[in-house]
Amino acid sequence: MLFLGFLIFIMLVIANIYFSVRLLQWLRIMILDGAISLPKKEQLAALVFIFLQGVVLSGLLLFNHLSKPMVVRKDQIYGTYRVDKTKFDKAEALWQYENFEIQIGRDHILRLYQLQPNRKIIDSAVFTFSEYFNAAHISLDLDSTRHHILSTNPTLFRKPFHFYYVFESRKFGNMFFKKVGNE
Repeated sequence: MLFLGFLIFIMLVIANIYFSVRLLQWLRIMILDGAISLPKKEQLAALVFIFLQGVVLSGLLLFNHLSKPMVVRKDQIYGTYRVDKTKFDKAEALWQYENFEIQIGRDHILRLYQLQPNRKIIDSAVFTFSEYFNAAHISLDLDSTRHHILSTNPTLFRKPFHFYYVFESRKFGNMFFKKVGNE
C-alpha cells in the first residue's frame, strides 16, 4: 500500500513537471508570435508557481492516502495480543504486560491468559465479527460472570499501518492490546 502511494506521488510529480514544461513552451510560442508580451523573469515565475502548486497538490494527495486508517480484515485479527507498554503509565503497563495476554482464535473463541506464575486461561468468550467502517470488529458474547477485562466489548483502533484493541476493565481502566503474533 505504501509503495502504491509513493508510485502515485512520483507519477503526479512527473506529470506536473511535464505540463509545466509544456506551459512554458506555450508561453514562449505566444511571446515569439507576439500574442503575449512577457519578460523572462515572469516566465520563470510562472513556471515555478505552477510547479510548486503541483508539488503541494501531489504532497497533499500522498499525505491523504498515507494517513487513512488501515482496512482490517478478519484474517488479520486472529492471533496473540499483549498489553502495549507505550500507551499507559510505565509501571502499571509493565505489570499488565507481564501478567495478561489475549488470544483471538479461528475457532471464534477469545481467550484471556494469566501469565504469572504459570501461563493459564482465566476466562474465554465466544465472539462474532461485525463489519463496519472498513474493519472487522469483534463482539463478545457477554454475561455478568466474565472476568473484568472481558466484561465489555473491545474497541478497535486503526492507524495507517497497524491496529490495536482497547478493553475496558473495572479494575485497571483501559487496557491497550496490540498484536504480537499470528495464530
